[in-house]
Parts: sequence; structure tokens; C-alpha cells
Amino acid sequence: MSIAIEEIAREFIRYGAKRLGIEDRLSRFTAYIKSLDKSCAGNDIVMHYVDSVFLPILENSEQLAVVVNKKEIPRYYRNRFTRALSTRDKAFIRWFLKNYVLNYTDVDAVVSNNYQLLPCFFNYCFNVCPIGGGTCASNASYTCLSLIELPQTWLCCTSAYVTGWGRVFDMVDNAPWINSYSTGGFGISPQVPQSAGTFVLTGSFTGPSCFPSSGVTLDLDLIVSAGSSVSSTCASSCPSGSACIFTNVPYCPHTTYYVTYLPVLYYDVNQTVLPNSSYSVWWSVSVS
Repeated sequence: MSIAIEEIAREFIRYGAKRLGIEDRLSRFTAYIKSLDKSCAGNDIVMHYVDSVFLPILENSEQLAVVVNKKEIPRYYRNRFTRALSTRDKAFIRWFLKNYVLNYTDVDAVVSNNYQLLPCFFNYCFNVCPIGGGTCASNASYTCLSLIELPQTWLCCTSAYVTGWGRVFDMVDNAPWINSYSTGGFGISPQVPQSAGTFVLTGSFTGPSCFPSSGVTLDLDLIVSAGSSVSSTCASSCPSGSACIFTNVPYCPHTTYYVTYLPVLYYDVNQTVLPNSSYSVWWSVSVS
């Protein structure tokens, strides 16, 4: 059975809100984001619901981020670990971490600059006028948010708003930002929950060939990516050096990819990534 990541993400938030007794807040937020058109004054309200709905759910959840070199762990155990996360098989999870994982983390960090986009990772999103480092026009078409995209660049547009958000992982050298090295964004796959209140995402990547032979130590970013933009009035002014939607992000010095990636959560997994080596990634969150 295949279930879209968007529905699994929303169901996790609905379940968490029910467990915490804040379903009414989630319902009000859902109604609110449907009414955001023609408003650039809603950012404080969005922040209120991030504080009162999404952060409490994460704070009352068990989280885990793991990255491993595929060649060091048999596929059978990697697959079984995926199932264990979906079923909350804590005994196998502990065994796997003890025997195969050098570094992992169960503590998230919220990217304060992109705080208000956190709901988008869970598919509670809305159109945004990006005004990073600038000011909101009095006749802005949609909600103005001051955002920073990778590598660490203001996202600011005077004549376009962002719509069609997506989700990716990226491994970066200065989490949540990038100094010189990253793997590039890689696709994530949801696991069908076998236990209520569980949200598990998996992914894989190969270390870029331009990495030094000794490898680079990287951490995990959870990214909200911009799918498209539409012409409209947004910022009245933008700072020098800002980008409107896409910008160049480094794999390595002098080698880049062209994207709009906004980190919302990051995890210190301290994984040494070697060039041309393949890695598996797991991210799991379960309501306590």
C-alpha cells in the first residue's frame, strides 16, 4: 500500500494534537492558513501556531536521526531497522544503534530564521512572500516571511511569491548552513506507519566525487524546498546579495547546484562522508 508523504505527515500532526489535547488549536490553524490570501500581516499569527501546536508536538515526541555507510551494514539489518522504527521495536532499535552506529542524535534543533516554515514540512503550508532582510510591501499579495535559504542567503523577492513547497534531506558542513561542502538534496520516502503517532522518513545519497579523499564531517538538514514562484507584489525592497528564489549552493568549492532550500530542523549526526560512497539515512519521530 502506498500513502503519500503529505498525508502521513498531516496524520502525525493530527495524532499528536489529539494526544496533547490541542486539536482545537490545530483546527484553528488549518482554517487560518486557508484564509491567508491577500495578507502580509499574518506572520505573527503563524508564529503563534508554530509555538502552540507544532513545537509542543515535537517536544513531546521521541526523535531519532541516523546516517550510516551502506557497505558497513548488511542490507537485511538496514531493512529491519526501518521496520523497527515504524513499529517502535525499541529492543531492535537499541541493538542496531549499539552494534552498527557510531554517531546518532535524538535531539532536534529548530532553524530560528525559518521558524515559521516548520508547518510546511508537515504539509500545513501556504503561499509566502519572501522578504529576507527586506521589508514587506503595503500591497503584498501573501504573507511576508523573512527567510534564509542555503548556503546562508536571504531569500527576498519584490515581484514573486513562493508556492508548491516540497521536502528533502541535505547533509551540510555547518548545520544548518553550508560553508564549503554538502551532499546536495536527496529524496525522502515515507514508511507506512505500523504504530499510531509515528512518522518515519528514509533516504540515501552518494558522497560527491569532489569531496576530499579523507571525507567531510556532515550533519543532517530537514529542508522545505520551493517548488515554484508566481509573479506578484511582495517585498518593497531587498538587501544586496539576496536571492529571489533560486541560488547556487556548493557541493564543494567551485562545484554547485541551483535550488531553493530552506532548512527548518537540523540534527548533529557527525557523519564522515567519503567521495563516491553510499549512505542510508533515517529520520523518525513518534509521539510519546
